[in-house]
Amino acid sequence: MTPEEFRRAFESFRDQANRDAIASKSSHEAYVELTALYGRFDSAERAIADTVLIDWLESNDEAKRWDAEALIRDHRVVAAIPALRVLADSLEESVEPGAPYEWAKVNRLLGHLANPEEQP
Repeated sequence: MTPEEFRRAFESFRDQANRDAIASKSSHEAYVELTALYGRFDSAERAIADTVLIDWLESNDEAKRWDAEALIRDHRVVAAIPALRVLADSLEESVEPGAPYEWAKVNRLLGHLANPEEQP
């Protein structure tokens, strides 16, 4: 599977998991499925998945950013630190109603990734 095919498959899995979770009125199930899938990836697949997560941080879709932030936190994706800093700067300047809350969450996540002893 090429990296682009992997990317499409990972995004398709996320989209389907979200649709299924919404249909069953259990939105958290999408994340449970997504983190289980990520946990089964080998190191090469994780490297590609990490670039997908970093791209999701740039999305205008808050749900996609939430999934990325949660996976980055739970799987300690330190490669995402530069993108998280960019996101924090963007949120700090944003006028969106939820921006201050997401800004705080992103900054907590940065602190978590910077401190290997800290639990999620």
